[in-house]
Amino acid sequence: MSGGREAIRALEEKTYDVVLCDLMMPGCTGAEVWKKAKEIGSEDRFVLMTGGATTEALRAFVERSRVRCVTKPAMLVEIEAAIDACLARADSSRPATPTSPRD
Repeated sequence: MSGGREAIRALEEKTYDVVLCDLMMPGCTGAEVWKKAKEIGSEDRFVLMTGGATTEALRAFVERSRVRCVTKPAMLVEIEAAIDACLARADSSRPATPTSPRD
């Protein structure tokens, strides 16, 4: 996607297993995209990525929201760990699938 507004539209249209989102983007910040994800209940599936060039307000947001954040350049193992944590949390928050008794 080319920017934050496009990411917000995508979140409104579809559910994603995991969202990797840059903190600084054209159109709006990753914090704004995360807020939309939170509105629709997808914040547990969210990972912010940053190269460190942020404002004080965005740094405070990351600390306050406790959103997963990976600093670029990142090792693949760091990205995989963040994705695994999202998937594990999403799995634990899903309601159990009802099963029908067998005859």
